[in-house]
Amino acid sequence: MPMKYANEFINMPPVFRNKIINTADRNIIGDVNYEQIKMVGGPKRGNERKLTCLLDTCGEFVTFSNYYLFFLIDYCHLVIDEFADVCVFTKTDCFNKFVTTFMTRRIAAMGAGNKGKKKYCKMVLNSSYGYDIKNNENYSKVKLCTLEQSKRAHAQSNHLATRKINDDLYMVSCKPSVFKCDTCIQCGYATLDNAKFAYLMFYYTFITKCMDMSKIHAIEGDTDSLYFAIVGHPNAGPNQGFRHVILNRGFYHQHVYEWFPDPYHGIANEKKLGGLAIENIGDYMIAIAPKNYTIGIKTDANKAKRKMKGCSEGRNKQITSQSYIDNINKKTVTNAENCGFRVKNGVVVKYTVNKAAITGIHTKMIVLPNESCAPYIHGLTAADYRVTNYGVEQALTADRNLKVELRED
Repeated sequence: MPMKYANEFINMPPVFRNKIINTADRNIIGDVNYEQIKMVGGPKRGNERKLTCLLDTCGEFVTFSNYYLFFLIDYCHLVIDEFADVCVFTKTDCFNKFVTTFMTRRIAAMGAGNKGKKKYCKMVLNSSYGYDIKNNENYSKVKLCTLEQSKRAHAQSNHLATRKINDDLYMVSCKPSVFKCDTCIQCGYATLDNAKFAYLMFYYTFITKCMDMSKIHAIEGDTDSLYFAIVGHPNAGPNQGFRHVILNRGFYHQHVYEWFPDPYHGIANEKKLGGLAIENIGDYMIAIAPKNYTIGIKTDANKAKRKMKGCSEGRNKQITSQSYIDNINKKTVTNAENCGFRVKNGVVVKYTVNKAAITGIHTKMIVLPNESCAPYIHGLTAADYRVTNYGVEQALTADRNLKVELRED
């Protein structure tokens, strides 16, 4: 992306891709993250693969489906300066019947109040495309070898890695020449990539076209969710939605039900494929890292919704909304407890794991001294940014007159 357009997309960087991030380098992740990791005292970190939001591909070749790629070119000014390969495949609708059937069953279960069947249908739908594509067992075969066998494995062209277990036992990973995949690769890939395409279409072709963006801030998001802070009418309460921040009402009413459910068409319209629905509403939201936030109602602390990555909210009642506030103001780390079951020698064993749940470690973006977040930009590190009274401004360099601003309002 030409850097003159950076400020237009800084609040919602449009390139959602995995990036290798060296989380042990202070200059890359920033001082705030580095100190948080050091304070927690976890294992020494190094290169980690993270799904994050970027303004470009950071000098790497990455794959895009055609719809996503056209969107980046047409709406986000991305320039393709080099490509390595183009893959053409036949369009297929072989999963159309499967999707519509299970969505119909899910909607019927919701209408009947059958929570078990509703969840079952949802899990089948959500896992059907990503399972084969993301299942790492397909891409590596692990076997236990003696020292001599591991030496021979090292000489093979498909060798990936070796880990020593004891003096004469090694765990060797090899890349299989073939593997079985029950889902069409193009279906799984297109579904995962087009989900990102629809995500950005909603934001850039609907929200930014008809809303007052000076009163809306995208706080955080996940694969299928996006949370906004909205400065609406002070007396209208948290259920006001976008009502008081609409600038172009004609455009809004023309396109709103393409995305949001029509209240006059029942639950089937609410759960339409590709549609959106309200997940949580509150007076405030405190998000300190991806999948680590709290949403609450000022008048009722018991209705606060808390999210901790990898931890159960119900099992850790000691974590409250105040825990998130203390982490920001006092750098307090709150621990959580996880419980699980494993089978060992034919016996079911219960185990408990303690982990740091509320830490504020956020390595998917650069966290600056005022705790604003900036995306990773090719050629820049955390040291290239400086904090100003108006947000974040990239330090001017002799060969690159670039300015990136993040407002704090």
